[in-house]
Amino acid sequence: KIIATSDQEGNTVLYKVEENQLRLLDRKGQKIEGKTANLYLLQKSQSPIINKYWKAIEIMGKEVEMTENMKKEPHLIIRSNSEFSAGGGCNSIFGQFKLEGKNNISFSNIAVTEMACMFDNYDQELYEALYNTRQFIMLDDEHMQLIVGKRAPLARFEVVYF
Repeated sequence: KIIATSDQEGNTVLYKVEENQLRLLDRKGQKIEGKTANLYLLQKSQSPIINKYWKAIEIMGKEVEMTENMKKEPHLIIRSNSEFSAGGGCNSIFGQFKLEGKNNISFSNIAVTEMACMFDNYDQELYEALYNTRQFIMLDDEHMQLIVGKRAPLARFEVVYF
């Protein structure tokens, strides 16, 4: 279904109705493509995990402990533009994610910087957790787990408010 409205100058503006979102179309009624395509989506409701800084408290069964050499605490940030950034204590991890249904999530195009880290960190474990994740569970407003199936959590996080 397509909705047509007018902007302030009287130009026709077209939107495509999709599941739980509206998509702004170009003037010919075509889907806008490219790196900025997700900027043209108006989503019905936002997941509770979006636009928050999630501090890692456990990754792949290991309790996260900061060491004096770590430059950054292990974390995950999931942004509303379908991109995420993370870190395991040394390198940066980033890519895209997709939310489907109530709590299905998958991470894709995962890339990692390649700094030499001569100290203990959680980079590899966090990469593996993100790569294997298929769902998230909100334990309460401030605690989230990434999971696959009914196995033990791949990672556990708590939200940090600034």
